[in-house]
Amino acid sequence: DKLVEKYPNQPNSYRSRGGAYYILENYPAALDDYNKAISLNPNFAYAYHNRGNVYIRLGEYETALSDYNQAIELAPEFAVSYYNLGNTYYLMEEFEKAIESYDQAILLAPDYELFINYQDEAYSLLSTQESADNLQQPTSDLGGHAFGGASAITNTPQAEIIFTPAPQDANAPTTTPPF
Repeated sequence: DKLVEKYPNQPNSYRSRGGAYYILENYPAALDDYNKAISLNPNFAYAYHNRGNVYIRLGEYETALSDYNQAIELAPEFAVSYYNLGNTYYLMEEFEKAIESYDQAILLAPDYELFINYQDEAYSLLSTQESADNLQQPTSDLGGHAFGGASAITNTPQAEIIFTPAPQDANAPTTTPPF
C-alpha cells in the first residue's frame, strides 16, 4: 500500500501490489490493481500477463487467453506469456494449441526445462486423446477425459501447472524466465 501511496500514478506500483494480492489469493483485489495498472498504461504487457494469471485462478480461461495474447502482442519476446498461454490451453485440453504455445516459449528460452516438460506432457496427452478418438470410445467411459486428461494430471502435486508471474522490473530482460 505504501508504494501505491508514494507513486499513485505509476503502473508498476499497482502491478506490484497486485502481485502481493495474488500471492495472498485475494484475486478481486489483484484484478483491481492490474486493471488500474493497465488504465495507467494500456501498453503494459506484464500487467496483462499477470491479470491473465488471476483469470486462470478464477476459472475464466477465455479471458486469460485474451490477456496472454495481449501481453504477447505488446511484448512478443516474453517467453513466459507463451508458456502461460500454453498452460491455459492445456487446462482446456486443447493440447495442439498448448504445444504450439510451448514451442514458441522454447524458441525464446530454449534452456528453460519447465517449458520442455509441459510440452512433453501435452504431446503425451494429445497422443492419448487421439488414441481414444481413434478407438471411437466415448470419453465418458474414461472418467470424462481421455484417461483422466489434464484434470487428472494437474490434480497431482508433482504435475501442478505453474502460472509464472511477469518480472517485477518492467525493464528486465524478457527472453529468459524471471526467476
